[in-house]
Amino acid sequence: MDNKEYFIGIDVAKDTLEIAINKQAQPQDHLKVSNDLKGIKAFQKKAKEWKVDLQNALFCMEYTGIYNYTLVDFLTRKHYAIWLENPLAIKKSLGFQRGKSDQLDAKRIAQYAYRFQDKAQRWLPDRAVIRQLKALVSIGERLIKSRASIAQPLNEYKTFMPASYKMFKQGCKASLQTLAKDIKAVEKQLEELIKADEKLNEQYTIATSLKGIGPVTACQMIVSSGEFTKIQTGKQLACYAGVVPFEHSSGTSVRARARVCHCAHKKLKKYLHMTAISAIQVEGELKAYYQRQVGKGKLSVLNAVRNKLVLRVCACIRDNQLYDPAYSYQAA
Repeated sequence: MDNKEYFIGIDVAKDTLEIAINKQAQPQDHLKVSNDLKGIKAFQKKAKEWKVDLQNALFCMEYTGIYNYTLVDFLTRKHYAIWLENPLAIKKSLGFQRGKSDQLDAKRIAQYAYRFQDKAQRWLPDRAVIRQLKALVSIGERLIKSRASIAQPLNEYKTFMPASYKMFKQGCKASLQTLAKDIKAVEKQLEELIKADEKLNEQYTIATSLKGIGPVTACQMIVSSGEFTKIQTGKQLACYAGVVPFEHSSGTSVRARARVCHCAHKKLKKYLHMTAISAIQVEGELKAYYQRQVGKGKLSVLNAVRNKLVLRVCACIRDNQLYDPAYSYQAA
């Protein structure tokens, strides 16, 4: 990314945007606006009054999901440089800090953008089909959780309060039927969306060719990796998913076993865990590997299976071919 003259830190909340403007390392101005198109245009007008060249600025903000959408969409259409950063990376880089407010956070983000500008990764928007895929996967997850939140207590009533079970079941029957219908509708929409896009369908078909990799896990891997372009190698994706163990030692006294890092994409890690459990139930190499190594500890071996699955999916995507158990893959 080209060197910028201005570094703009933005603390994004549901209703407001706190904006701090630095000229190189020097704080210049601060502004608070509403988190909508009207507020963003008010900031643009104010920046013009302050003679801030937004084309020569780096906009840095923490990723806050849908709260970012209006701002990021506006900045993208203007072709401004955007850096969406992990909140934990910003927090840890600043060291010990006293006090917290939205205004302080914006100033600290601007400071972070200037100090680490050489590490800035310009944010590029996903294709429209990927944004739709994300939304459908998210809706599906919420529906499944809602169904589970009703179905699980029903099973408990059946075991411990059988006399009341029929009454509770009748009261929840319509809700469970509606949720089941909605889940099927979302699954159908997902299938149609994937089949309609050549690139997406190709990657999805390759990913699901591995035993254990189901539709949701495949979609989550495609979305998390930016269609295997933002994260290109298996090792990078495995690290991002938190399934790579790292050394944990210090001096002569600390010699702990290698462990995975908790800084991970929790949702992807959860699905990979369920996928690994499924994969070791099926006759094949992964089941044999698990049974052979299980003496070293179930969780550590299961994590190794998760790692293998990620590496194999990425290798197949790289080679643009379906998974073949007889083929010798080199880690992507």
